[in-house]
Amino acid sequence: MVVGVSSLTLKITFNSSFRIGSGRSGNMLDDVLDRDRLLPGSSLKGVMREAARGLFPMLDEATDHRLVSEVFGTTRNPSPWHWDDAEFTANPKIRPQSRIALDARRRTQPGALFVVETAHTPHATATIWQQDQIVAGQLQAHLALLNLAARLVEGLGADRRRGLGWVTISTDRHECDKDIAILFPQTGGPAS
Repeated sequence: MVVGVSSLTLKITFNSSFRIGSGRSGNMLDDVLDRDRLLPGSSLKGVMREAARGLFPMLDEATDHRLVSEVFGTTRNPSPWHWDDAEFTANPKIRPQSRIALDARRRTQPGALFVVETAHTPHATATIWQQDQIVAGQLQAHLALLNLAARLVEGLGADRRRGLGWVTISTDRHECDKDIAILFPQTGGPAS
């Protein structure tokens, strides 16, 4: 086992406004943002885990592929990686946004007007850093999966299917072809 200082920096470009609700209401608002943590590391980790499952599908409805479990952790074995909260290159503008729900006849459903806060900003960065031991020889596979999973993320936060949270993520690890070769050797399938 080795403990290193390995890290991966995410560069996030927002293609639309986003929101990660706090679960709290505010003055005339049904859901407000947590202004101290607009984009928590835990949210980035969640969407990246989901993207990683696209590369390495779950073995059954409760069991991730071994590499996904190693990188993102399980209830019994925490991740050896830590996701920092996003840091924004400019102060995000917070704005209210309303939405409605439609009934079966495609009319506005009574009592279904929601007003939520959204954040508008062009860019953010976040760092994923090694906080615990990684099995010897697995560091490059971990970094490869983190890099490719980040790049596969297209949306984050709430209402992604309603036009919010669309993003493009790049990283400081530029050699995607090498990462694909690490994860998918010439045997034609995922590394075990």
